[in-house]
Amino acid sequence: MARSSYFINWLLSTWIALLFSLSLSAPLESNEKSVVVKRNDAIYDIWNSIPNTQKAQGDSALEFNIDQTQDNAWGVTYLYGCTALMISDPNFVIVAHMQQETGTGTICINDQAALQKYLTNTLQPALDLHDPTANTQVDLIYNSNDCKWTGTGVQSIKSYLMDDVNFGAAENIIFPRPYTGSSGTGTPNPNSPRGLAVVQWQKPQLVGLTVGTLQVYFNNDTPLRDQVFMTM
Repeated sequence: MARSSYFINWLLSTWIALLFSLSLSAPLESNEKSVVVKRNDAIYDIWNSIPNTQKAQGDSALEFNIDQTQDNAWGVTYLYGCTALMISDPNFVIVAHMQQETGTGTICINDQAALQKYLTNTLQPALDLHDPTANTQVDLIYNSNDCKWTGTGVQSIKSYLMDDVNFGAAENIIFPRPYTGSSGTGTPNPNSPRGLAVVQWQKPQLVGLTVGTLQVYFNNDTPLRDQVFMTM
């Protein structure tokens, strides 16, 4: 049933995307108004426009309900070595950031005590406010210089999210997002998407037909997730 629903949603999304393309290419009469607005901002521009209150940094986990009638975006502070999570759903968003090193220089994701403290004390309060749905996606971002997908640290986070007591995410909705980073102070490059993580919601472009569009970006101007949700 889940595979069938996914296929139907994909088919409808493709159809809507085609309608958008045709609407954008069709000429308008002098008294005609377009109902479709094409929004293809660079990831840096989107990320840079996000207020700090909607951007996870330090050791933090922020949760938000999505107002589907309004455009909005959430993100993670510039990543040059730290661990992050983006949990996206058409109804809610969780963005989380865990620092790369402790004050003593220990790599946090490889320190089970520090990692468990973060998961229990920082991430869990955000997870408690939401339940995963058929439309939830988890993007687990980690520095491949510190830990591999099969490494203890990343697998500990994955197992924690899958535990029904904590969140109950299905294994197939958790996606690895490795990147190469290093310790030290870094600043984002306005001409590059590297190190930038964003969840963006776009309000309905065809009122009455679509609920809105959910996009997830990391390290690239091409979205990891670009999904149109239909009205039922």
